[in-house]
Amino acid sequence: MAMEKQNVLKETHHRSVTALGYHPLRREIIAGFEDGFIKMWEVEGYKLSVSNHEHQGWVTAFLYWHEAKVMFSSSNDGTIIAWSTAAAVHDRISFGSPVYSMALNLRRHQLVCGFNACIRVFSLDENRESGHLINLKYSYNSREHSDIIKCIVCLESRVYSAGFDQKLIIYDSSSYPGNRGLTPVFCNPKAHDAGISCLVLIRDSENNTWLVTGSFDKVVKIWSQDGKLTHRLDGFLSTITDLCYVPKNKTLWVSCGTSPVAALYDPKSGENVSDFIGTFQDEENEKYHLQHMKYIPELNQVIASSSRRYILMWKYNPQGCITTLKCKHAVECLTYSKFLPTIYTTYISLGFYYC
Repeated sequence: MAMEKQNVLKETHHRSVTALGYHPLRREIIAGFEDGFIKMWEVEGYKLSVSNHEHQGWVTAFLYWHEAKVMFSSSNDGTIIAWSTAAAVHDRISFGSPVYSMALNLRRHQLVCGFNACIRVFSLDENRESGHLINLKYSYNSREHSDIIKCIVCLESRVYSAGFDQKLIIYDSSSYPGNRGLTPVFCNPKAHDAGISCLVLIRDSENNTWLVTGSFDKVVKIWSQDGKLTHRLDGFLSTITDLCYVPKNKTLWVSCGTSPVAALYDPKSGENVSDFIGTFQDEENEKYHLQHMKYIPELNQVIASSSRRYILMWKYNPQGCITTLKCKHAVECLTYSKFLPTIYTTYISLGFYYC
């Protein structure tokens, strides 16, 4: 059971990738670029199917709304565009200030957007009775942050935000008449020693839930869903550029600005398991480094962008190896012994050398 490299798209665009997404109805991988272009590739065959230039600035995020069958894209040009299943502009929403992050609060039927020092909450309007797919007239603004809000995730009635002001904030959301806002229930004003660059929410098969943050301080932190620190992961050489959780093998992928491979961690124990999983063991000498990553549950696949504007893909192989053990010598034979019920030892014969 392993994630194995499936394909690499090398000729993507002449500008850097700034956002990744997936369109489940079109079955296409989506990339947004720093010049406002959006491109889509078919999952089968990886043929380029769409190339649009509707944004005038960095594409910052993608978000698919299943109920309305539209894909949202946001940009620092101050707009959110809703794309139809035909990849045409279905709605264009202008805010006048850059949009850095988006999340759907499905329980409250709301779109939550991160701006500079402000979170704005909008009621979704599938029938466009207000003129747009979101109701701009009755939005709610929350101003607990003091800088760019880079990350927003939602879980049931909770909203989690993190930004360049180093804050990690947990809100309770509401949608009652006259009260459509966010109520802060937890705030860590210095969750990191520098701005927070990425945030992912993890829920595993045992119903364990964690928040994971990465920062410009080169540190990853794992928090309980109530904001208590459980693990600190350091030793990275550069800014944490993205985080991605793969539920099939229960690993947290961490990318930073100096490595062509992701570091793999067990979020429950906080242990680095990269040496025991063979996903990246043949890629350590590549001449690029990973930037953005996204897990696509519909495909059991991870997509990532690199500093060379490549888009790389890894897919889950249920017949793949579970663990890889590195050896510096030729392996001649293996044996197994169980000394205690909880202790397992493997002996590897390496010619005249034994370990």
